Amino acid sequence: VFLYYWDQRDGADFSGWWFGDQVGGSQVWARCPSHGPSPPRIGWRIPWDSPKAEPGVLFVDPAGAAGGVAAPAAAAGGPAANLQTKVQQATEKVS
Repeated sequence: VFLYYWDQRDGADFSGWWFGDQVGGSQVWARCPSHGPSPPRIGWRIPWDSPKAEPGVLFVDPAGAAGGVAAPAAAAGGPAANLQTKVQQATEKVS
């Protein structure tokens, strides 16, 4: 899994921070339309084309903080019982 930033070369709707199987690839699972110098902790849309982010589904913390770069809310103690289903649905959309 890659966490990367994509600029506005493909338009505003495709810019921001992404989780995918490769940088710039077509199989992506989450997107945050933030344009800061580092990935935001919250605001991730799963699947990537969801109209809005669901609070508590994905948190992104700096390496070494909270045990890693990305943690599903279930690992962080939040409500994410259906996270696996959402990841599977996102994967099927881009496959």
